[in-house]
Amino acid sequence: MKLVDKHFSGLRLNQITKMTYQNFINEYAKKRTLGAVKKVNNQIAGCLKEAFKNGHIAINVTYKIKVFGKVESQHESEKYLDEVDTKKFLDVLRFDLNTESFNKLQEQELVN
Repeated sequence: MKLVDKHFSGLRLNQITKMTYQNFINEYAKKRTLGAVKKVNNQIAGCLKEAFKNGHIAINVTYKIKVFGKVESQHESEKYLDEVDTKKFLDVLRFDLNTESFNKLQEQELVN
């Protein structure tokens, strides 16, 4: 995972402290929504908790970490196309595909 490599490179697992991990979350959250930060935290925290349970690290560095996001989440209406916009989008795709197919066919006929 590039994100982990970028923020924890050069550190051994037992060198990651609560402060190191919280700083990582703080930095990551600067340009992300709460949902995005939670997803990353859950993935990385799962690994770190497993390392703690197996005795690879002395403390659970993810315990009571403050997770937040600085960027507002999009409204549901902005995330998805409504029925009208979906039909317009499909029409454009069909037109582009038909135009592209027509142009390729025309090129082939000129070459032959």
